[in-house]
Amino acid sequence: MTIEDFLTRLDGVKRTGRGWQAKCPAHDDRSPSLSIREGELGVLLHCFAGCSLNTICEALGLMVRDLFYSNEQDSRAWRKASRAREADRRAREQAQRKRGLGIDVAREAEQLIRAASTIDISHWSDDVLDRALSRLASAYTVLHSEGALYERG
Repeated sequence: MTIEDFLTRLDGVKRTGRGWQAKCPAHDDRSPSLSIREGELGVLLHCFAGCSLNTICEALGLMVRDLFYSNEQDSRAWRKASRAREADRRAREQAQRKRGLGIDVAREAEQLIRAASTIDISHWSDDVLDRALSRLASAYTVLHSEGALYERG
């Protein structure tokens, strides 16, 4: 049995970081308490309410042996899918880090612009003023590219 076949038998299935959650079919489950993951040899289950593997399988009309992959081809498919999921997880983490860095840069740019609005520049030299205006222009560019340009009041 594949993981996809198994998941179609459950209610309230939600994707989690390394697997899925669903309502346990072995007891009256109002919120998902069944953890489902793929193992190298088959489907792995754990009910946080304490239902046994046998009880869960019986409630689904399955035998425990049905949770194991039927042959080496299924096992190879699992390994291939596992590598693809791991690559996808890494890509999501990298994208999240990139978004986080973008948010940090936008916050720093906004703080620079707000701080600059209260500074008395009447005594600054042309060189200092030029550098400060260049930094402000860069900050505005960052905010505009991040779509975070705020309304000034």
